[in-house]
Amino acid sequence: MMRKIERENTGLLQAGQDLVVAGYAGLAGTVKLAKAKEEEEKQYEDMKLRIKYMYEQGDATFFETMVDSSSYADLVNKAEYVKNVHDYDRDKLNEYVETKNEVQTLKTELESGQAEMESMASEMETQKSNLEGTLTEMKSQIADFDAQLAQAEEEAQVQLEELTEESDTSANVTDTSSDNNSQSS
Repeated sequence: MMRKIERENTGLLQAGQDLVVAGYAGLAGTVKLAKAKEEEEKQYEDMKLRIKYMYEQGDATFFETMVDSSSYADLVNKAEYVKNVHDYDRDKLNEYVETKNEVQTLKTELESGQAEMESMASEMETQKSNLEGTLTEMKSQIADFDAQLAQAEEEAQVQLEELTEESDTSANVTDTSSDNNSQSS
């Protein structure tokens, strides 16, 4: 029975340690998720600002650049500028999409970790209940053993008293018989 308690206690301790480790991992995941969300919001605000600027200032298209150019060198410079702006905007959009995906991945991992922690907490509660049940059972057995021991001690005391009485009675009978034999002679 003690081995059973030791096994269950060890299992409960292991489950508790696993829960603590998962808690720390969940906390780290929460921090990562918060940072990623913060980065996503910053990128979103930057994109909104860029779109607002483009709307207010007007975004020069390649065709407009060709028409407004005063020379071939000016045309090449403006075309390069438009290409760079377009590449920059595309890169920022890709970064935003990657950040958004990272947020979703972190959120999924965090939710999965929380579900795992809840499962481990449930398992730990089950082990705790089992351990408490075993402990209650052991207390009951100990109480039964104590009762049996008390009863055995009581019976032994009664037998001892009976034997003592019989011994005293035998001794008295023997003494009386000896006295009677001595007086008869």
